[in-house]
Amino acid sequence: MKREGPVTERPERTRYVFNPLVSRTHLCDTRHANGCEFLRRLQKLARRNNVRSAFFPALGKGSHGTVQYDSALTTVKDRKKEIGTGLLHKMCKDLGIDPREL
Repeated sequence: MKREGPVTERPERTRYVFNPLVSRTHLCDTRHANGCEFLRRLQKLARRNNVRSAFFPALGKGSHGTVQYDSALTTVKDRKKEIGTGLLHKMCKDLGIDPREL
C-alpha cells in the first residue's frame, strides 16, 4: 500500500534535563528531619509565637522523650535518627501546629 501526499519527517524529540533547583521549589521543607532538627525548629517557632516549649528526656523510654508546646504534649523518638513525613505530621498535629510553620 502506497502513501499518497507529501512525506513529512518526524520532529526531533526535545530532551528534558532534570534540574534539581526547579523541582526543589515544588517540595516542602518538612519532608525529613531528625529529632534534634525538629526540636530546634520547634523552639524557634515557640519564640516567634511567644509560647512555652520544653523537652523532657526523662519522660520517655530509652531514646524517646516528651516535648511540650504550650499545653500540648507529644513523644519524640531518637533525636539522632530521621523522622519520616508521616510521623512528623502526626507530632505536629498532636502539638496543634502546621508542619509548614516549622
